[in-house]
Amino acid sequence: AEIGKLYKVVGFHSFEHASHVTMSMNKLLSMVSDTHHHVNSTLNHRSFHPRENDGDGHHCGSPGCVAQSYGIHDPRIKFAMFFSALIHDVGHTAVPNSVLVEEEDELAILHNDVSVAEQNSLNIAFSLLHAPQFARLKHCIGPNPTQRKLFRKRVIASVMVTDISDQERIQ
Repeated sequence: AEIGKLYKVVGFHSFEHASHVTMSMNKLLSMVSDTHHHVNSTLNHRSFHPRENDGDGHHCGSPGCVAQSYGIHDPRIKFAMFFSALIHDVGHTAVPNSVLVEEEDELAILHNDVSVAEQNSLNIAFSLLHAPQFARLKHCIGPNPTQRKLFRKRVIASVMVTDISDQERIQ
């Protein structure tokens, strides 16, 4: 709710958009965390399907069923991805980074002309996360500084790649 309040009503980069991205992330994570797939030979790709129990507690005994894990089972990684989706446009002004840089906007100056909107969103989100009312959440994210630092790095990387105009990221 606190993040939602910090989104501006600016058209596309709104809390509604962030909600859609977060729900999409939930679906994506549920798909890649599912360890049972069916290989569809007629289409030559894997298609996801509901798990079927074979009666012995094993799932998906059908021909072509392949147990495969994508390795996204760590709840901290999942939460970092959800958190990134939720916060990725918080504080967005609806002005493109290139315009903010060209106009020498205070945000561009603050963030040294690099991924201005994305860095602003990260600044807002992490400042809020460090507020006293979120101390328990912060502890759940990582009980020690090393775990919290790793969470922060994952979130930063996830949000920064949303800057589709950054030439370094494009490469």
